[in-house]
Amino acid sequence: MKDRIIAWMACCFLCIYAIFAYIVSTPFYTCYELRSLTKNFNMAIFERCVDLPSVVNNSYDVVMNSFLDTSIPASGADTYLHFTNLLCGPLNAQFLKLIDSYLNTGKWPEMRDITMDNNRTMDIDYDVILRRSLLEETQIDELAANWHEADGGKVISMTVQNKDMQVPFTLSLLLKKSAGGYWRVVKILNYAQYVHLIEAKRTRDIDAYQKLVGDRREKFTQQVLCGRKHFNKLLIDFDENKCAINRRDLINCIDNEVLPVLLAEQQYMNACQNIPLGAQRLHAYNLDYLRLRIAMWQKYKESVATNNSASLVEAISLQQKSQQVENQINSFLYAMPIFFHDKKR
Repeated sequence: MKDRIIAWMACCFLCIYAIFAYIVSTPFYTCYELRSLTKNFNMAIFERCVDLPSVVNNSYDVVMNSFLDTSIPASGADTYLHFTNLLCGPLNAQFLKLIDSYLNTGKWPEMRDITMDNNRTMDIDYDVILRRSLLEETQIDELAANWHEADGGKVISMTVQNKDMQVPFTLSLLLKKSAGGYWRVVKILNYAQYVHLIEAKRTRDIDAYQKLVGDRREKFTQQVLCGRKHFNKLLIDFDENKCAINRRDLINCIDNEVLPVLLAEQQYMNACQNIPLGAQRLHAYNLDYLRLRIAMWQKYKESVATNNSASLVEAISLQQKSQQVENQINSFLYAMPIFFHDKKR
């Protein structure tokens, strides 16, 4: 009797295991686990359901070739494509590290310079590539429960929302069966269409923004430039025998020729309304830049008036921070993912 019970239990266990093994090897189970990831992220489930190296590799050309539409001149297209083909492996490896860091920490790390040889450095601007990939600004809304067959696998639909542009889109995820028996996401079939849609709209929004503020900001920029030139000339002509007079001239230059212009520009930019969605991040960068430059000049004024070296150190620090923001602005506007320069000797 005992032997029969044990045999019956063993059969039941084997049947349950067979059923479970069958279920986990179906696209239905992968869909179920992917849907659970949209609510509670789990790294083990993610790695089981998503073949990240394949997804990144299949998305590489989409992201890198998209710059041909916006940033790379036609005369440089062949050279650019040559380098992107050569760098496919190293860039994908670095980008996988970047994504892995985000999945584990929730923050995107800064990753830049790749040294090519002793005399030349190739700068890879991962901020630009990351922004063009749309990873940061894409929010998953819903994953469909059903699938259909295409491209030698199963295709499921995932509805996403682009947070920056407030544009909904339905991505088509291609699943293929792995050697381990799981159905895994290996490619986003319509990723190119998604990137093109968002970037085309962003480009239109940035153009509209530049038309809105460009002319007025150019006038402010030229006025500040004149004030800076006068300030630099006063510094060059500084005479220790006329220290008090020279300091007063420097302070007057800052008070009358530089700060009023920057403050007027800040007031104008703060008052701008109806900023297009695709340019709101750029507008925020511009405001941050102005805030730092105003603080910088105030500290320069303080250091001149009091001969305080601590104020001068703060001014230099603020200048460096403003230059970093200026780099972000240029990166946003011109979006060059790869460029070369000679190493400093």
